[in-house]
Amino acid sequence: MLGENERTERVVAAYRDRRVMVIGGLGFIGSNLARRLVALGARVLIVDSLVPDHGGNFYNVADVLDKLTVNVADIRDQHAINFLVRGQHYIFNLAGQVSHIGSMEDPLTDLDINARAQIFLLEACRWHNPEARIVYASTRQFYGVPQYLPVDEEHPVLPTDVNGITKFAPMASPPCPSASPTPMARARCSKTPKGAWELSTTSSAASSPARNSASWAAAHSSVITCMSMMR
Repeated sequence: MLGENERTERVVAAYRDRRVMVIGGLGFIGSNLARRLVALGARVLIVDSLVPDHGGNFYNVADVLDKLTVNVADIRDQHAINFLVRGQHYIFNLAGQVSHIGSMEDPLTDLDINARAQIFLLEACRWHNPEARIVYASTRQFYGVPQYLPVDEEHPVLPTDVNGITKFAPMASPPCPSASPTPMARARCSKTPKGAWELSTTSSAASSPARNSASWAAAHSSVITCMSMMR
């Protein structure tokens, strides 16, 4: 386990003078993350579509607005995302349609934002910034009604609505075996019964052992530093 000072030094070193994009950065979680990144010395770019009733508001970053850049763009805009991902070291993807009732009333929009647009982002990074590290925020809701508590990584995936399905889809999609120029890694954080955070990662089987190792390390570093920031 890393000591408090070592963890802090690691976080500061990871983000100082680095380009970090926060998609959905004008919402509650995204704005707090952006503020923390600014404090760590990162060069922060917030991308938010400011869709009504989705939580985005310039007020959330009013105190640091002169220390970061905001681009009002929609993650569903492939051309905009292709341009914006270039040169970014880290991408925190907090964009999404979060209403469970809304997903049942308008499932196509939910699918468009939570699944199709997420592929836009992956494709943008695949072709324009394959070295970027992406942290994707999903939801516990795809586990559905808890079969037992606490809900852990072994819990069956039993979504009860369209939102649960579409939020799980990007995590369940297999990596392209030959076209992707970089290996893909999936990292998940969960709490143990004792309240400690646990990290599990998986890598693309199509990648070589060396690339799998690098991919695992990248995912591990991104998630650990993210968790440390939010403490």
